[in-house]
Amino acid sequence: MNNNSTRETTPQSTDRSAGRLVNAAVALAALGGAGYLAKTGLDMANAATDLALLREHAPALLGLPVLAALATAIVCGARALDTRSQVEIIGLRADGAGAIILSWVLVFSALVVTLRALW
Repeated sequence: MNNNSTRETTPQSTDRSAGRLVNAAVALAALGGAGYLAKTGLDMANAATDLALLREHAPALLGLPVLAALATAIVCGARALDTRSQVEIIGLRADGAGAIILSWVLVFSALVVTLRALW
């Protein structure tokens, strides 16, 4: 009888596990960074003397750095779930690192459009 309860670890499976762990750690660090940026930005906004200038430029001063960290967290979180990356959108196909970059650009763009629509 074949006992399938024990699994042999191969170098490839170990690399994937390490990659998932690194991506999860980067996602958590990016979420923490986004929170820190938001808190620091709000503290600076409370201490600002020119509130009209702050209201006009708040999306650029506060929103974009937080959105960049949030986009990094989303993409790294997705990478932690599945390390093989492949994206195909409107005839544009990317594998590996190109797929990660394309995913980040798309997520960041969607977040920026949302910020613009809501601000």
